[in-house]
Amino acid sequence: MFASPRLQKDKAVVLAAIHGGRKGFVYGNSCGSSRQHPSGFDTLLKWADASLQADKDVVLAAVARDGHGLEFAAASLKKDRDVVLAALQQSGSAVRHVDESLQKDKEVVLVAVRGGAFHCVDDSLKNDKEVVIAAVTRDGSALKHVDDSLKNDKEVVLAAVARDGLALEHASESLRCDKEVVLAAVVSHNKGEGRAQWKGGEWSQWDWCALFRWADDRFRKDKEIALAAVARDGRASPGESVCRSHSEGV
Repeated sequence: MFASPRLQKDKAVVLAAIHGGRKGFVYGNSCGSSRQHPSGFDTLLKWADASLQADKDVVLAAVARDGHGLEFAAASLKKDRDVVLAALQQSGSAVRHVDESLQKDKEVVLVAVRGGAFHCVDDSLKNDKEVVIAAVTRDGSALKHVDDSLKNDKEVVLAAVARDGLALEHASESLRCDKEVVLAAVVSHNKGEGRAQWKGGEWSQWDWCALFRWADDRFRKDKEIALAAVARDGRASPGESVCRSHSEGV
């Protein structure tokens, strides 16, 4: 911000700059660091006068545009619930700038998690079932990071595989043998959007094999599950021989 010190203290000027600039965003979701867009609004709050960094109206406007602007707010506002929730609703990973007094607050943590920041929240809440369900409902692969007891919780696992069928990999062995769980994973499996791809462009079959690799073997011969798979993707082929040949060809 290249305004003079006098203008950096002018609330109307700073608010106009915040409202008139480009909305900021974060590349990646790292809790340790983030790379802001060059026009991110956090820089405007950074260069505003300290009196305005402590002004709730100014800070609310800034974090509503870019949650990571919270980094440059006065310490008193990093513990202000209104400001914190506004920042987290814009960017869940801004939770790393929240005052310690709110780091374990369930309402605050849930907003952060729903914004994709499960990996950023206090460890003491990563085994809280409500928090975990919020996390896996947004990103099924978050199941990888939860306590083993919750990987064996059917409600949690169903929420995860309903979001991402490949989250079945992180379920407990007993739930990978549960037909309801496997069927839910098959039904939700993203046609054409899987993470595993077989070389040669034949991504679809290999992707389905990646899913069935984690299910109990007997489900490859289960008619109901096979029908659900082909209804989702006509090229789906959970058969043992097909999956074996694809894995050998990788």
